[in-house]
Amino acid sequence: MAVSILLSEMLSTDLNNMPPLMNSLGSRGQFDVLNELGASTFDKAAFEELEKLTNRFKANNTRRNYITHGYWLLEILVRNHGGNPALVYQQIRAYSPTNRLEREKLSDRRNVKERTKYYFTLTRLRALTGELHRLWEDLGAFRSKYFGPHGV
Repeated sequence: MAVSILLSEMLSTDLNNMPPLMNSLGSRGQFDVLNELGASTFDKAAFEELEKLTNRFKANNTRRNYITHGYWLLEILVRNHGGNPALVYQQIRAYSPTNRLEREKLSDRRNVKERTKYYFTLTRLRALTGELHRLWEDLGAFRSKYFGPHGV
């Protein structure tokens, strides 16, 4: 919605007309339009500010896709606790990459890079939710700065 509001301002289009456009563009198209319009609408400093926001959106959109299209996994580990075995478990929202080699790397717990890319613990999901709220606020602040307050 925040992207719709900003694009409606940049295009001087009624917000009620934005859903068909946003649905037709898809996420990648929305970012492309934002950047292209931003380059022709704003001065260099404002455009760089917009570009930073769209880059944050792109990174979080990929994570959102992994989370949305993923599955729940219960990871159970046996650890040594004072010489006795102890079970440690955590819930993970996992995404299975299409590339077989990447999928195989996920089974190695030492491969933190791949696991961080595709596995989301509950703690990490909470942190990402906070980042998305901050991003929403930052995009709203950008829009207000350059177009004034909006009723939505």
